[in-house]
Amino acid sequence: MGALDLAGNVAEWVADQYGEYDSEQQENPTGPSDRYFRVLRGGDFVSSWLDVRATDRYDIAPLGSAGIHGFRCVASSSE
Repeated sequence: MGALDLAGNVAEWVADQYGEYDSEQQENPTGPSDRYFRVLRGGDFVSSWLDVRATDRYDIAPLGSAGIHGFRCVASSSE
């Protein structure tokens, strides 16, 4: 098992706020708490092949929407 197909379909809307990461927080950084814009990660089907990667990130207004933005539902395994 593992994570598959994480980039290329839609850009993933995550809970992080867009901005510079605190250098002390290297694992699962959420960005600054005083920012308006949220983070989109990965590329979508209209992105350049250079942008279709999980580390690619850009900003979007919280009320913004488009057919190329989505999200993932996550569930923990009982195994």
